[in-house]
Amino acid sequence: MRKVLGALVVALSLLSSAAAAQLLNSFFFIPVVTRAPGLNGTFWQSDVSITNLTSLPLTVGAKYFPSDVANSFNGTFPVTMTIPPWQTLLVQDFVGTKFPSAGQGKGFAIIADVTPVNCNVTKPPSSYAGLLAVTSRTYNTGDPKGTYSTAADMNAAALNLTNFSSVIPGVRHTGTTAPGYRSNVSVANFSTRRIKVVITIFDGFGGRVAGPIDQDVEALSFRQWSLQNLGVSSINGSGHVDVRLADGQVADPCANVSDTACSNPCDSSKCPTKYALASQPTFFAYVSMTDNGTGDGTILSSFIDWQGYSKWMSDYQDQHCPDIKVYNSNRLTDWLKGRGFIGPDAPPTFRKVSKK
Repeated sequence: MRKVLGALVVALSLLSSAAAAQLLNSFFFIPVVTRAPGLNGTFWQSDVSITNLTSLPLTVGAKYFPSDVANSFNGTFPVTMTIPPWQTLLVQDFVGTKFPSAGQGKGFAIIADVTPVNCNVTKPPSSYAGLLAVTSRTYNTGDPKGTYSTAADMNAAALNLTNFSSVIPGVRHTGTTAPGYRSNVSVANFSTRRIKVVITIFDGFGGRVAGPIDQDVEALSFRQWSLQNLGVSSINGSGHVDVRLADGQVADPCANVSDTACSNPCDSSKCPTKYALASQPTFFAYVSMTDNGTGDGTILSSFIDWQGYSKWMSDYQDQHCPDIKVYNSNRLTDWLKGRGFIGPDAPPTFRKVSKK
């Protein structure tokens, strides 16, 4: 299979200009869902809302990938739910309700349209037609006066497969007692093999507080580290955390790939299991910060320099494989046309005209 990473990277660099880069789709990931106790009397659990934005009922599949163990995915979903047209399904206590055998813990989840389709037609569908919008709410139930919540919604532009860092700003950490804040670093591994990430922590004045620290994350799994466990007792000011793939894991922009993430309900040659995730190292990083006094949590999202990575990759391909660069450009054009971002005709070519 030809390398298509370049088209994906350019597309993500375009998407990253949006605040959250959340797109309506038939497939979603939720970076974290939980049902577990925390420090200082907190107890955290997650609700998930799924909206069917079509005029037909949809069957939606869900799968939970628990933390700290190697997981797998064969394209099937152990839990399915039916959502009527234009309605929203609220799943309260997602882990406890839909995956009770998992017990207490945390991990990530995927949600997807698995509505049966008719493949015995002249032109069978090449993708699932369901249009979904998915959100989550993770909250502390430990206070009898009410809940304190945060959200970890899908952000496509924060999925990192590059040699650039995921940068998470606004991190405050003073320890585990009130008043003040405590913070955790979390990484969800969306690839089908173990990855190694490198974590570096900075204070508000640019000084390195800890790191670089190497950490392994099992296949299709999730890990969380308190800053205390990473050797940080406190951060001076509001700092930031960098998380990147360790050397040797980023795909060569000129290489072919043998497997890619795919979705096809009818063509087993293009996607044998209808849904599949790729082995190429890809992760999602964030920081969860909690007020030690109130138990109020905040999730801090990460930023990636997609424009910088796209330029690096473009320069690399110019030097080592210009033919693949042209191929990726054509794939990107097809992707933009398929989503209506550009018309069916090629964009015009402009040339500079000098006045005489």
